[in-house]
Amino acid sequence: MPRPTGISTVGDLRRAIADGAVPCRDVHQEVRDNLIRKLRSGEPLFPGIVGYDETVVPQLVNALLSQHNFTARPDLRRVPCAPGGRGRQDAHRVARTRRAVCREARDA
Repeated sequence: MPRPTGISTVGDLRRAIADGAVPCRDVHQEVRDNLIRKLRSGEPLFPGIVGYDETVVPQLVNALLSQHNFTARPDLRRVPCAPGGRGRQDAHRVARTRRAVCREARDA
């Protein structure tokens, strides 16, 4: 599915979900879909992570494809900070907003 453009507010996101331009799926399904797409296209799975190709990456791929619940080690859970951003706080805020919008769309 092509990435929708012009979404810059929560209202835009709500309209895009209601119109079907943005799929409303849970995080497990979205991560799994993205991983499958990368596996099919041959893209690097985890660019920037070096040295785990034979150990951690295969186990992580299996867990993600199986939609297992797991916790990453603290040093692997870092959320990169955008200039002027708050890193993990921003990521959690975006995730909460998206979950709320999806919930509203399903209830409507």
